[in-house]
Amino acid sequence: MTIRERPATRADLAGVLDLWLRFDVAVRGFPDSDETDVLGDWDVPGFDLDRQTLLLEDDGRVVGYAVVSGDETDSTVDPGLFGQGLEQRLLGWIESVAEPGARVHHYSPVQLTALQDAFAERGWEPARRFWRMRIDHETPDASLEAPAWPEGVTVRDFDRDTDAELAHRVVQTAFADIGSHTERSFDEWSVAMLADERFDPSLYLVAESDGQVAGVCLAQDMSDYGFVRQLAVPRAHRGRGIGRALLLESFRRHRDRGLPQTQLGVDSDNASGATRLYESVGMRVSEDFTRWEKQL
Repeated sequence: MTIRERPATRADLAGVLDLWLRFDVAVRGFPDSDETDVLGDWDVPGFDLDRQTLLLEDDGRVVGYAVVSGDETDSTVDPGLFGQGLEQRLLGWIESVAEPGARVHHYSPVQLTALQDAFAERGWEPARRFWRMRIDHETPDASLEAPAWPEGVTVRDFDRDTDAELAHRVVQTAFADIGSHTERSFDEWSVAMLADERFDPSLYLVAESDGQVAGVCLAQDMSDYGFVRQLAVPRAHRGRGIGRALLLESFRRHRDRGLPQTQLGVDSDNASGATRLYESVGMRVSEDFTRWEKQL
């Protein structure tokens, strides 16, 4: 085996995606990636493929990939090559190209021991745990708890022209309380949340109270399930049950379009009490990830 290193190009999209899908199936048990997951990094304003990506090839086949975007990093290795040193190779590259002085982070499924070992050997620290949670909608007519909206609160579909900047501000402010969130500019957020082909205003919910945004729930149709990307309630409106109502309304919309389940990701130590909220509406932990960090 002769491994060749080079930056990724736009022509490598299919190869990188195929690598991620192989990883998904081998490690997580199901395919959970598509083009938008890769392009979510590549299409960020100012992203430089030559400088911020690394591809490992074996006889023309992509067997490793890494990406650095600010303090966020990611990498994957062909499942057939786990534990053969490629994980270390990719992490070494990440450390060499990330901004000096940055505290970079990388998520890893807890069951992937080869990558966990590589992090530890290179001095990365297991800083936090994140869960993927889910709730099943057994049949289209399955009973779901109806959302109970507080007095004076209404819900409506997202309007891109009038809600985009407000939603971005609500999300960034609310997520700052979590402690592990990296602030994103409006342009960066828009690439992930509005330019994504999964954007559907009927799954982006806006709660209003007295003409003010009192919460947002931004979810997407992933074909096999609905995924709540961002749920945020401003401090002034917390404790009123708005987050719970938004979640239940999101579940209903996913079920009504035939999606068999809803999923989301959450910091297991989320200081806002989000995990308790998700459990209270019937969600359960389905996957477990470690957030590894290293001060460069």
